[in-house]
Amino acid sequence: MATMPSTRVTAALQQATRDAQPIFRGLVDAISHPARPVKLHTTIIDLPTVLVPAAVLADVTSRVALIGPSDIIQPIGDALVRVTGCQLSEPADADLVISTTDLDPHTLGSLRRGTSAAPETAATVFIACDEIQGTMHATEFMARGPGAHDG
Repeated sequence: MATMPSTRVTAALQQATRDAQPIFRGLVDAISHPARPVKLHTTIIDLPTVLVPAAVLADVTSRVALIGPSDIIQPIGDALVRVTGCQLSEPADADLVISTTDLDPHTLGSLRRGTSAAPETAATVFIACDEIQGTMHATEFMARGPGAHDG
């Protein structure tokens, strides 16, 4: 995705908020089953699918970290603040972390973690990927943390 005018990004984010119900249902399913991959079915043009959760979930109380190439993240971050009223933050302080690229171990390790008593205090992380290494049907991985079950 090449750099695009801020008005197009804003229009794409506004479309995501208007079409929020099916997207929100998919996000609730993903959040209800930590570590289980969920494909979000969206038709938002000019917006990487992984950024759609921020448009649907972010509000004026949200701290959002966007990770990826600056030519993509900068205009989307500006538009996201205008559309949702959220605050952009560093990944370690974020409620929502949205990454268009792989997360390095240092960044991943710096994110807020929940506890058994308060899993909601953890950062919610969305990472763009076409598939999880291997096939989409037979991949195994280990997830640990409140509510997470190995997949």
